[in-house]
Amino acid sequence: MKLSKGIIVLIAVIFLLLVMGITNPSSNKHQVKISSQCQDLNPVIGGLGGCDLFAKWGLEYHDYLLFSITKISGNDGEKVSIGLLGMVFIVKDLNINM
Repeated sequence: MKLSKGIIVLIAVIFLLLVMGITNPSSNKHQVKISSQCQDLNPVIGGLGGCDLFAKWGLEYHDYLLFSITKISGNDGEKVSIGLLGMVFIVKDLNINM
């Protein structure tokens, strides 16, 4: 029995969506990545615990099933990170000493 091209594409898309849903990074994974990069850029603030506090309390986590984002808490809602396929990408400059 030969599968049509459309069925194969549909199976591949369903598989990709399933993988994206399973590997969507958690809030904790976002917090760890953001805190780590903040500490690398701001060693004094990081040493005083400011980066950990920012990552834990200063962000809002949004889960969209296939991917996730964090935004700065408040009205502006500026994106800080995007999570996809088990990875977290920082999209905002976290250098506080600018």
